[in-house]
Amino acid sequence: LSAVDTPNLTVRINSYGGSVFGGVAIYNTLKSHKGFKTVYIDGCACSIASVISMCADKIVMYENSYMMIHSAWAGGIQGNAEELRKTAELLDEMDSTILNIYKTKLRDDYSVEDLQALIKAETWLKAEECMEIFNDIEIAEEKVVAYAKVEQSDFINKYKNIPSDLLNEIDKEEKEKEKP
Repeated sequence: LSAVDTPNLTVRINSYGGSVFGGVAIYNTLKSHKGFKTVYIDGCACSIASVISMCADKIVMYENSYMMIHSAWAGGIQGNAEELRKTAELLDEMDSTILNIYKTKLRDDYSVEDLQALIKAETWLKAEECMEIFNDIEIAEEKVVAYAKVEQSDFINKYKNIPSDLLNEIDKEEKEKEKP
C-alpha cells in the first residue's frame, strides 16, 4: 500500500471477520495511507472487518448491508487454568483495542457504555443503526441485490444473533438445493 500514490483510496468489504491481530494490522496500514479513504460495506463487515472499516474517512453502507460487532473470541482454546486466565486477559486487551478503534468514529451523542453493551451482545447493525452510533457513515443510493453463497452450517455455527432476513436468504437457498 505504501507504493500506492493516490489521493483517493476505495476499499470494498464483504467479510465475516477473521484474526484480530491481522485485522488490526490491516486497519493500521489503511489508516496510515495519506489519501482520502472510502470504505464500502457491500454485504457485511462482521467482527474484525467492522473494525477495519473504521479506517475510513467515509463509510458507505447499503440499506441491506450489515456491520456486526462483538467481543473478541479465542477459538480452539485448550490448556490449564493458568493458561486460560492468560487467554482471558489477552481477550480483555483485544476488547480494549477494538473499543478504542470504534471510539475514533463514535458520535459525540452516543455513549461508550451503550457501545460496549452492543459489543458484548454481538449486535448486527444495518446502515441506519450504524449512522446513529458512528460518524462518517452514508447510505448508498443503490441496493446490493446479490449475496455470496455461504453454507448454512458454516455461517450459523459461527454467530448467535444472525438477523432473520439473512437467515431467510440462507433458508431459501437450502430449499432450492433440495429441489430435484
